[in-house]
Amino acid sequence: MAWQRIVAQMLVTAGSVFARAFAQALQQAQHQGKSGNAKEAADRLLGKMDAGQARKILNMEKPYTAEQITQQFENIFKYNDPKTGGSYYLQCKAEHAKNTLHEEFAKQYEQEMTQETPIDEHNETTNENTSSRR
Repeated sequence: MAWQRIVAQMLVTAGSVFARAFAQALQQAQHQGKSGNAKEAADRLLGKMDAGQARKILNMEKPYTAEQITQQFENIFKYNDPKTGGSYYLQCKAEHAKNTLHEEFAKQYEQEMTQETPIDEHNETTNENTSSRR
């Protein structure tokens, strides 16, 4: 009977600690949202890594390719294999960093593709007409 009471007290205590931590994180996110960093606050609340931190973890500097990101991740992942005395935590951090940099790379690629000016069809047909007249 006594052990049931102890377990119940532990559950209540753990629940209240979790509730306070969640409330504090929510308050912090709301405060940061008011200051104009709503996207950053939401990312932090969801546990997303920012690109600067990801570059530090994978020891990379811009410019880089998707292949370089993957290669650096694989090196760090193998080096931190728990079977050889490495850290599972660091492997997870490296994985999150790789995903973050791949997302950033994809966004930059999309921006570059949308910024390229489309070929002006009118000028192209005018050039063809003038060259056929010659």
